[in-house]
Amino acid sequence: PGEVFVEGRANILEQPEFAEDVQKLKRILRAFEEKNVIVRLLDRALDMEALQVSIGSENHLEDLHDISVVASGYHQGQSAMGSIGLIGPVRMDYSRVIPLVEYTARLLTSIFEQR
Repeated sequence: PGEVFVEGRANILEQPEFAEDVQKLKRILRAFEEKNVIVRLLDRALDMEALQVSIGSENHLEDLHDISVVASGYHQGQSAMGSIGLIGPVRMDYSRVIPLVEYTARLLTSIFEQR
């Protein structure tokens, strides 16, 4: 419980909307450094049955109004085991990201069900 794994933070540097605004980039990177911020972003997906998509200001975290979160929980039986999500720019390719997150959550649920 409470473990957070974050990968690919450096990819945010390649996004033009963040590269052009250094202050925006600093706010986002600072938020990523605080794991409790990531936990708050993913927490909603943990208890929900369906995939969660938060775009821009829907994140309810002032420093993260320039990003989107696509997240889903994974389970073992009726017990929530965790959540997985993708955090990226508001203009991300949702048609590609949503199925990827859904598939990964289903795969993790399947792995836990086999235990």
